[in-house]
Amino acid sequence: MFAALGGLSLSVAADQLQEAIDLWVRASQPAGGCAGFICALVGFFSTAMGKLLAAVVLSLLFVLFAWGVVQRRDAFLRSRARIQRDRGVPSLPVVVTTLSPLRSGADGLPDRLAAAEAKLAALQAGDPGAAVPDDARQRLLAEICDPDAGNAFALWPWQQTLRMLAHHRSALSCVVVILSPEAEPLFERFKRLADGLMRPGCRIAAAGDPVALWDYNAVEDAVRRAIMQGIAAAGVPASKVCVDITGGTKVYSAAATVVTLNSPCAFGYVETHGSPEVGRVILYDAKIQG
Repeated sequence: MFAALGGLSLSVAADQLQEAIDLWVRASQPAGGCAGFICALVGFFSTAMGKLLAAVVLSLLFVLFAWGVVQRRDAFLRSRARIQRDRGVPSLPVVVTTLSPLRSGADGLPDRLAAAEAKLAALQAGDPGAAVPDDARQRLLAEICDPDAGNAFALWPWQQTLRMLAHHRSALSCVVVILSPEAEPLFERFKRLADGLMRPGCRIAAAGDPVALWDYNAVEDAVRRAIMQGIAAAGVPASKVCVDITGGTKVYSAAATVVTLNSPCAFGYVETHGSPEVGRVILYDAKIQG
């Protein structure tokens, strides 16, 4: 739009100048002797000066307009978010998330997934299909998500994912998980664990084929598809979707955040260890402002 307006101003100014030049050419070739030349010259100045003035005014307007655009260039890049914390964060029916790869043993950390599975199996008395009272599920989930640094599940990457699900648990009906090739082999174990901790009827689904979480374009496409998958599965509008950016890679977090900008979806973050509010869920509804 700016280029079109500037081009129009310069084009009109050029036309005015060209007409003034044409008048001068005609005035310099009079057909009535000295008197004709004087009359033509007076006509030239009376007409040409108006056209020259119009050309100058239009050129100045274009320069001022361009200067204003340059001065405000930063304003087009600003964004603002409505931030919801603590009790202000609603429970939403759809969560789009990802799984961080687990490196149990490689970094000296105990196998927290196996520990969580063992606790769930104890509740189910060895029968994965056994009905477990919901209050028992909630107690186990609270134990896993406990922010106490002495908790056996502290620093476990999936603890953050489960904290996000725990916050939305009361309304949650669908969880869509974006997988990387590294995390894909663990999805079925995550699904069994989440099935045992969430309310009955909550669906845990993978978001299509795995994607490399360092590939921005692939991640952005995957997040968009996952949002649509969750909306279709839960039968809710996009405003009822939370995109969890806590896990995965920084590229995943960046791409997932961008997808939610100026959209009805919000993105959520769980404060990690080192924060005085570790485990707190924050929801951001961000918009680009011009």
